[in-house]
Amino acid sequence: MSNDSSAKRLRRFRTGGAALFLGSVPVIWLVGPAAAYTLGVIGVAAYLYARDRVTREQYRTLRSQNEAALDARRIIDHGAFPLPRAGGWAASSDLLALLGELTLARRPAHIVELGSGLSTVFLAELLRRHGHGRITSIDHDAQYAEQTRERLRARGLDDLVTVVCAPIREQEIEGARYPWYDCEQLEDVDCIDLLLVDGPIGSSARSCRYPALPVFKGRLSADAVIVVDDADRDDERAMVAAWSADYGMDLEWHALDGGAAVLTLRR
Repeated sequence: MSNDSSAKRLRRFRTGGAALFLGSVPVIWLVGPAAAYTLGVIGVAAYLYARDRVTREQYRTLRSQNEAALDARRIIDHGAFPLPRAGGWAASSDLLALLGELTLARRPAHIVELGSGLSTVFLAELLRRHGHGRITSIDHDAQYAEQTRERLRARGLDDLVTVVCAPIREQEIEGARYPWYDCEQLEDVDCIDLLLVDGPIGSSARSCRYPALPVFKGRLSADAVIVVDDADRDDERAMVAAWSADYGMDLEWHALDGGAAVLTLRR
């Protein structure tokens, strides 16, 4: 939406809100002050809603323009393809910053992520430029997994990443049944130094991300770190709290877009 149309919408809501507020004056004589007060509140609420909506749209536009400017500079400086856009279903920019900080500080030899996409490309770029290591990226959707492979090939990063397609199927894990990645496709995934839990899609079923730690607990290195995206959701909050208590892990909360939790083995 253009700034011009946003401004027009804001002016319309301002006008409507003012009309409702002023129109409440004669209503006092008809139905009493309660109705006048109600109309006034509606008018103010309409104005605030319009203002906040315009602000959110302007923020999204500004963020998009900023990312485009960074992409242009990256092409000029490095002759490299720009990264896919952050946000939406892709990893948010602040999550990528957290992952970058952990990767540079800990130098993981093996990163495993549940859910491929922007984070895969970002982490692979980081490994190529600043250290060593490899990535195993797990996705339930064959088409999306192939899209990630294509993005990696286009940037010459495919030698650093193995993208595994593991469809979601109901299976028994620790005596309970969960819809999760087909464990048979993950038997070779071990020696994990950094585990990113960003899948399966949280809305697909309750507790659908819980099996990640039960499945991979015995394959974590002694200094492994686990990052959980969207940790502010009720399901994820309950999940990381249970992991921390049941598996003896220290837990840190990060106030990112959607929230993130970082768990490490308690010493």
